Formats: sequence, structure tokens, C-alpha cells
Amino acid sequence: MNEVIKKGIEKYYRNKDTEDYLVRCKESIKIPRELNLFAEENDIEIIDMSGGKYGPLQN
Repeated sequence: MNEVIKKGIEKYYRNKDTEDYLVRCKESIKIPRELNLFAEENDIEIIDMSGGKYGPLQN
């Protein structure tokens, strides 16, 4: 997991790959049933952010 985070920081922050970042922000993500169950059991709220209300700020 640490490698995934390191690659993301390198790609999106250090190399400023804004175009790919914005494309990925628009992609829909399917949350596994197990993760939803874990969230429910641990009083964690999962919010659907695909409605356009949330997302990266653009200058």
C-alpha cells in the first residue's frame, strides 16, 4: 500500500499530471460489499461523491 501512495504522490504532485488526475476523479468506483459492511459495523459513513458537488478545485 505504501508503494501505491508513493507512486500517486510522485505522479500527481511532483510530476503535476493534472490531466490524468482529473480523468480519474470522474471515474466511478465500486466499493466492495465487505468494505460497506465494515463501515456499517464501525459507524463509518461512506458518501457518494459522484454527483458533481465534490471534486478537485480548478484554478
